[in-house]
Amino acid sequence: MVTRVAVDADMPDSALLLSETIAQVPDEPVNYLLRGEVWLRAGDTGRAADDFLKARKLAERRWASSAWGYLDQAYRDRAEAGLAACGASGARQHEPEQSLRL
Repeated sequence: MVTRVAVDADMPDSALLLSETIAQVPDEPVNYLLRGEVWLRAGDTGRAADDFLKARKLAERRWASSAWGYLDQAYRDRAEAGLAACGASGARQHEPEQSLRL
């Protein structure tokens, strides 16, 4: 099944491909994380921050039900770094759903 995504003239090709992947697998945090990084490189900090927030939320949710949450913790940490790069960590600070164990 091919999923079509609304295309914006300013959308980088990699963001388009990631958007199509997200449409097919919407609960995978890494796809939002990677698309957020694409938006950040393109200078669209609003879209980037939205994707980083979504990636963080999904990673925290998955980590909570995982016996081995290292990968999800890495996704969460990378999303936090992306938010900081967007300048969004202070403006859009949200408490994590729960603390992640080290």
